[in-house]
Amino acid sequence: MRLITKAVGCVLHKYPLFSQCESPEPNILVKFFTPTGPFTWYVLGAEERPGGDWHFFGVMENGTAHILGEFNLSEIKEFGDEYSRPFFLGLERNGCYDGHTFPLKEGMLYTWQNHARRYQRQAEKQSMIPVMEGFMDELKRRMSSGRGIAAEILGG
Repeated sequence: MRLITKAVGCVLHKYPLFSQCESPEPNILVKFFTPTGPFTWYVLGAEERPGGDWHFFGVMENGTAHILGEFNLSEIKEFGDEYSRPFFLGLERNGCYDGHTFPLKEGMLYTWQNHARRYQRQAEKQSMIPVMEGFMDELKRRMSSGRGIAAEILGG
């Protein structure tokens, strides 16, 4: 079974990583599971990465607990394949999971919103790096010109 089909990819593109973080009952976009064990991943937001991998935010269930966090498709596929190897099975996707929601407890919702804020700050920092590099290059150029920065600023 293909884990990400064109139809699944279209759904995932509609819900970026933290697009549902204000909802106490976000839509489950995809459910992945190991057929031979208790491990299940509920995808609540997604971002396609270069090379065809996907980065997800969601809930992992291990049979006793629900853990909110980020994971990659390649990571869970490798885990599922390794876990199910003795049975010649691998990670599976539940093909009939449209319209289901995952009710988040208050603490989980708070954690998700914190993740979203931290992710936003990191994205903003990354977008500032080229600006800062350009500024530093210009500053170095002006300093090496021998005129001095104050003279350039004052027009002298």
